[in-house]
Order: sequence, then structure tokens, then C-alpha cells
Amino acid sequence: MRFKIGTQSQINAPISTVWNIIADFPNYSSWNPTTPEMRLVQPIGATQFIFRKVQIGKLKVSMRSWLKSFEPPYEMSWGTNWIIIRYERSQTLRWIDDANTQYTTQVNMSGLLAPLLFRLLRKKLRIDHQLQVNGLKSWAEQMSPAHTPGTETDPQRPKPVIKIRPIPKTTV
Repeated sequence: MRFKIGTQSQINAPISTVWNIIADFPNYSSWNPTTPEMRLVQPIGATQFIFRKVQIGKLKVSMRSWLKSFEPPYEMSWGTNWIIIRYERSQTLRWIDDANTQYTTQVNMSGLLAPLLFRLLRKKLRIDHQLQVNGLKSWAEQMSPAHTPGTETDPQRPKPVIKIRPIPKTTV
């Protein structure tokens, strides 16, 4: 049986700004009050592992997770697979327009202990998810540069062809 908890929010910042924040593991604690430490253990290209210290209410846990997906600027996920529980966390971004991004975060739990942990931690996980989303939204909106319409496009849309004209020579 699989248990899910998810939270979604519109962030008034470009997708690139939001992605740069969530992909910066060492600085997670700057915006996420539930993750005092997070770092990539191995360099990108090898099997990557993430070391995380998380706080769920008053419970503090250190864990090593494997990086399951890392697809800039749309999605990243990591998970932990113990014998009695499987935990997976995903963060997804969807381009809305030049200055707005939809952020979704979700936790999936399965395994023998999942029903018990879900029952015990559901309320705290929901609160922690909302704290994380609020922290990211606030941080991204503060970090967002003043964008003029048309400066950022949906990466899935074809980019316009820009013709560059040579600068005319001036005589002095």
C-alpha cells in the first residue's frame, strides 16, 4: 500500500530562479526550515547520494538517499529504500509564464511500516510541507530579478530566432 502527501503552490518567480534554489543542496537550510542540512555526497555523473538532516516536528533524522531523477528545470526526486519502508520525495516545477512557476512537492511511502508511520506523522508531514513551500515561495520571490515580459520562455516551446545585425562602424 502506498501513502502520499503533497503540496502545491504558485511562486511569483521564473522557473530558472526556483530551479536554481531547489537544486542548490548546500543552501537548503536558507529557505527550508525542515531541512537543516543537505548535501550531495558524490559528484554528478556517478550514482549520486544525498545526505540529509530533516526535522519532522521535534523528531530529527539523518538519512542518506539516492538521487532518482534530476531533470533541470522540471523535476528532481530522491528516495530511501530500507527493508521495511520505502520513502520517495519529488519536487516538480511547471512553467506558467515568464514570471510564475507552479511548484509541487510530494512524499510517497510504502512498505511494512508505511501505514504506521503515515498515521503517526501525517499531520506533521503536512505542516512541514507547508513550511517548506512557504519558505521556498518567500525565498524565490525575494531572489527573483525584475523580469520584463518575454525574457524567459517555456523551455519546451521553441525559442524565437534572433537575427544579429553587425554594429555599424563609427568614425571619429
